[in-house]
Amino acid sequence: GGVGKTTTAAALGLRAAERGRKVVVLTIDPARRLAQSMGIDALDNTPRRVPGTRGEGELHAMMLDMKRTFDEIVEAHA
Repeated sequence: GGVGKTTTAAALGLRAAERGRKVVVLTIDPARRLAQSMGIDALDNTPRRVPGTRGEGELHAMMLDMKRTFDEIVEAHA
């Protein structure tokens, strides 16, 4: 850890949104660093729009709950 993965993902997502893209940046890290870097209090399994993005694009962030997602996939296809 600590090599800048979250910072890089956040920066790339922001730049893409500024250039008109619709972007979702997601994490599975419970440390909540992505939320902090995006200025959001908390993230969950639903994409949240990141405020203050310049340009015509949209930037969303979310924290994927792996267990919940797996359970939903199993339930949908069982």
